[in-house]
Amino acid sequence: MSPDEAERWETRWHQWWKRHCLVACREGGLLPNLFIRRWRDVIEFSWGVHCLAGAPEHFRFDAFPGCGRLAPDDVADVLFGILDRASRHLVDEMPDSPVFAQLVQDVAALETSDQRRRLGLISGVRPDENAPAEQWDRLRQMFPANLSREVHDAVFGTSERKLVFQGSCPAALMFGSLSPTIDEGDVQLLADKLVQSLTPDDESEILRRMVRDEPVARTDETAWEQGYQLAEDLLEELGDGYVEDSCVDVDHLYQDLGIEVQDVRLSDRSIRAVAIAGRHYRPSVLMNRSYLYLDEEPRRFTLAHELCHILHDRSYGAQLAMASGPWAPVDVEKRANAFAAMLLMPDPLVETIVRGLMIPLDSAAAIGEVANRLRTSSSSTLEHLCNRKFIDETVRDKLRAALETRASQ
Repeated sequence: MSPDEAERWETRWHQWWKRHCLVACREGGLLPNLFIRRWRDVIEFSWGVHCLAGAPEHFRFDAFPGCGRLAPDDVADVLFGILDRASRHLVDEMPDSPVFAQLVQDVAALETSDQRRRLGLISGVRPDENAPAEQWDRLRQMFPANLSREVHDAVFGTSERKLVFQGSCPAALMFGSLSPTIDEGDVQLLADKLVQSLTPDDESEILRRMVRDEPVARTDETAWEQGYQLAEDLLEELGDGYVEDSCVDVDHLYQDLGIEVQDVRLSDRSIRAVAIAGRHYRPSVLMNRSYLYLDEEPRRFTLAHELCHILHDRSYGAQLAMASGPWAPVDVEKRANAFAAMLLMPDPLVETIVRGLMIPLDSAAAIGEVANRLRTSSSSTLEHLCNRKFIDETVRDKLRAALETRASQ
């Protein structure tokens, strides 16, 4: 980064830290390094070891780094109860304090906060930007004004309580996950696609049978392993019907599952695709024609990646509208990448191809031949062969350098 870019990044990080980390408001107190944030349809708590400035040498919090995700309803009730009782206790101790009297009022106001502002926040508008309520109104205007009641409820419907919104508004979830570089034309296009994908029919029977809510593993390593296992389970259920000419026919699988594939053109070239699925939604994958890599191999990998989202990423929202990219939740993306690698490169198929090679596997030419047979990229094939112990890390690193040199020539 340039100095200016680094400063802007540091400013954005500090603003995020102030909003989400308990330590940010300690003002000398001894508080744990606890982060609280909304993560799709749940509340995530994450904590770690942190040396507090001014803390006594003998002082420490007896907790290892960790992460947990809980239902918003439960979290909101507990946190509100703490704030309410604490603020009222302070007033009892100092009844003449105007600061504590105002604090009690501010806490009580949390139960009656502006619905439009809260919807704006959950749709991805940061508190330090333009008023979230006005931003939400602008988002609403992207959709046709004459939506039927059923379509309106499907797109905007949420179950509101005093403290939280239950369930997931697809439009809000979609735009909360999208890259901040998208423009209004992208928002309009995706809004139209969301409405078009609504259908009175449910998903196909075969797809519905394969959908399995699966909470994401807590660490990157186990998320990767979990993705492999989910793909192996799917391959076992499918049998050999989708293996043609030594590769997995993912387009044929999409057709049989009733998942529609459409091309769109978004301004952000890092977005591979957008997956839409859920009750009364036609399962769809919108392939971004502006994506940096449009060859057959990246396209096949993207379709396999999005299939993981459609099959297994509904645990945190009955309606799913999730965009793939570097800013999406890391563990979700790692799991989907591993799922895609295993779906396109299952062990039995790889073993058959490797046994038939006429040249040693520890060469760039051999990796290229395996990739050509599987119709996958050389880089993803190399990483997968290492992960599945066909080659070791030393060979992987040597061949990675050779492939990068070849790509730059």
